[in-house]
Amino acid sequence: MTESPTLGLMVPPSVPPELVPKIAMASEAAGLDCLWVCEDCFAATAITYAALALSATEKIRVGTGFLSAPVRNVATAAMDFSILARNFPGRVVPGIGHGWQPHMAQVGAKVDSPLALLEEYVIALRDLLNGNTVNTSGRYVRLDDVRLAWPPDPLPIMVGADGPKSLRLAGRIGDGTILTSFVPKDEITSRRELINPVPGHRILLARTIAVGAGSLERLQTDPGHYPELGLVKSPSLAVGGSAAEVADQLLDMRDLGVTDFIASPTGNEPDLVEYIRALGQEVRPLLRA
Repeated sequence: MTESPTLGLMVPPSVPPELVPKIAMASEAAGLDCLWVCEDCFAATAITYAALALSATEKIRVGTGFLSAPVRNVATAAMDFSILARNFPGRVVPGIGHGWQPHMAQVGAKVDSPLALLEEYVIALRDLLNGNTVNTSGRYVRLDDVRLAWPPDPLPIMVGADGPKSLRLAGRIGDGTILTSFVPKDEITSRRELINPVPGHRILLARTIAVGAGSLERLQTDPGHYPELGLVKSPSLAVGGSAAEVADQLLDMRDLGVTDFIASPTGNEPDLVEYIRALGQEVRPLLRA
């Protein structure tokens, strides 16, 4: 029997941080499976946003999509995830990525080999979160007798990946792979083949989604969440229509191997709380029918 996909929400980086608790509560009330928070220069840090969301809710899982490996020492990240996971057991989903390279350069954190850093980082992070004493002298990650004082129960680690090498790496070292919203539907299968997932490996796909009346118009005129950078997604990389039409399109991608969807609203969504309600109470049930 084919597994029903999960449906979560990505908190847009264009939303003021003081609205994160309200968005988290609305997402939980709507029955969404997960809330994903950004790490975005210079708007949001994933750990802080995750703490806000977790503190405002009781059961929804919260993922970091993605914590930027170059800007945070892995021991500090492990402590942060451990503290969150021990206070909110079963609800924390670490997501780790390269960071957006122009921003990494802007803050002086860009490295020569983001791939090497990501591999060393995820391996060390998992060892630390598992309560191991870690000694490693890698190209970027160097730890000398480091062990968490308060390790959590085991946590899954999702790896953000795009290029062939990072996709293969994510399949090898991650518990799941997060694909960005810039992956076209007709490339999902080839990306999955590069990941070569073992049983239980999650394939998460971010998608701009618009639901209900005026949804197609919103997609056509979407300014994106980074208008100053000109990063406006093509409507071909988005999903829109009635709840049934949106669900059908997501199920088509489920059949290509996607296990989890991360919805992002358009940059011109008129009512974010209503959008969240429609996702959770109209679209999500159809994914389980």
